[in-house]
Amino acid sequence: MKKIRIPTDWRTFTVGQWMKATSNAENPLARVAALSNYTVDELKQLPKKAVDAAAAQVDAVLAARPTRFHAAIEIDTIHHKFIDHWEELSTGEYIDLEAFGAELGKSADKFLSVCYRPVEKKWYGERLIPYDGPLTADRMRKVPAEVLASAVLFFYLGKEAYYRSLGRSLAARGRATLDAITVGTTHSTPSPEKTPPKSNR
Repeated sequence: MKKIRIPTDWRTFTVGQWMKATSNAENPLARVAALSNYTVDELKQLPKKAVDAAAAQVDAVLAARPTRFHAAIEIDTIHHKFIDHWEELSTGEYIDLEAFGAELGKSADKFLSVCYRPVEKKWYGERLIPYDGPLTADRMRKVPAEVLASAVLFFYLGKEAYYRSLGRSLAARGRATLDAITVGTTHSTPSPEKTPPKSNR
């Protein structure tokens, strides 16, 4: 029997894999298959003890909460930057962030497509390509899941007061989705910190 390989942290599996694991929260076999080198049918042939141990590993990995913030990411050689000027969000961007954040398990890729914009080089420097819907969602499924977790943490830690002042809170939504991110685990929600995580610019 080949060893069931489970990622050790959020840097070693993708947003797409996280979405599969999340959509199968009540199915341990499907969750293990989403993050391992086995299919569901292959897992069914293995000793229950081995599969149970792998499921526990998956739970442990998903329960961890990465704190590294990604200000920029590279996908298919395309440079993307995180939108950090929240006061400049358009109504459409805000609506999409709220909608995608409410169903993060199904829309994490779309959520990230609002947060991270492709960079276009001009003669005068760089500009972020304006948002025109979640056109880069497919691309976002390829990035490490740590990028998703850190984006949610950014809302939770860094922008709570700002969004409260608007009467609606993406930060509050972020707090709720932290539990969605750690699917199938039991843990307590940490107290808000005073400063946001440092950027790796």
